[in-house]
Amino acid sequence: MAAAADDDEIVAATLQRYSACDVSDALLKLKVPGAGFVADLSLLSPPAGDPASVTVAPVSTVLFAAKGHDLAEPAANIPKGVHWADLTPPGTVVVLQQPEGQRNAVCGGIMAVRMKVCQAKGIVVAGRARDIGELKSTALP
Repeated sequence: MAAAADDDEIVAATLQRYSACDVSDALLKLKVPGAGFVADLSLLSPPAGDPASVTVAPVSTVLFAAKGHDLAEPAANIPKGVHWADLTPPGTVVVLQQPEGQRNAVCGGIMAVRMKVCQAKGIVVAGRARDIGELKSTALP
């Protein structure tokens, strides 16, 4: 386990030397759809331009499914009775993907604080969030 964490730190330190354009160009060469682009993101904290606003870390993903809609892939991997925020791997950026057409928030203050306690390095919400003041107070990008 420690070796994997060490490897993640080495990869993060290596990637930190590259700009977003460098990474996007590499992803294009690897034929990654969209070259890593995620539309409509707004940085809440720290302020844009702050050196701390660049975060390089492994990603932990949470794909939400609409109620009553079972996904063929990926298979569900959150145990019954466990909240997804409690499963946040330390040192990761958590990416949350909301189902299309939903209007409820998939992330709020309590979940953000829990992810911070679990040592998340950042939170990306592709969808709706609430409790913006609490989200900002975590100081997580």
